Amino acid sequence: MRKNIFLITAIAILLVISGSAAAQSTKTGIRIGLNMADISSENVISTKKLTGITAGAFVTFNVGPLKIQPELLYSQKGAKLKIYDSSGIIIVDEDLKLSYIEIPLLVKYDISSINTSIFAGPSFSYLIGAKAGDEDIEDSLKESDTGIVIGAGIDLSTKLSIDGRYTLSLNDCADNYALDLKNSVITVNLGIIL
Repeated sequence: MRKNIFLITAIAILLVISGSAAAQSTKTGIRIGLNMADISSENVISTKKLTGITAGAFVTFNVGPLKIQPELLYSQKGAKLKIYDSSGIIIVDEDLKLSYIEIPLLVKYDISSINTSIFAGPSFSYLIGAKAGDEDIEDSLKESDTGIVIGAGIDLSTKLSIDGRYTLSLNDCADNYALDLKNSVITVNLGIIL
């Protein structure tokens, strides 16, 4: 039930922002991309990147020389994960697959002479699925994740853009405080202006 409320709230926020920006120079669009996700940890954990997808919608509107761009995305994160006990024996060797509804709130600055932009901002995520191998482990992870996004993009035309971004969690996504797992994601996106 809480997941449905979060999703409805996220969509409502995006629609309100879109509506309030309608009187200004506004662009709306869709975004689809590829995530190369990993988990960072201070513990004895070995990880390899896990590939996933991201897709959703965005609204961009001008605020003086800057642009504000809220997004509503589905994002797959996680890692190929190995966890060792204190004697060096592997106790976990699974693909950790995490699915989030993510809301980045980006501030963009356009470098119009080269059709490029740089951007940064916070990202708020809500966990909607988690598996280690075939086992559902959603109850052992925190429902929300807060991160920071930095990136750059280039306009390919008036309707198409491509961007690269890095998102890093600011908090531990595991309920088990001994693990200290943080999402770390490199993303390449294709944006289409509607």
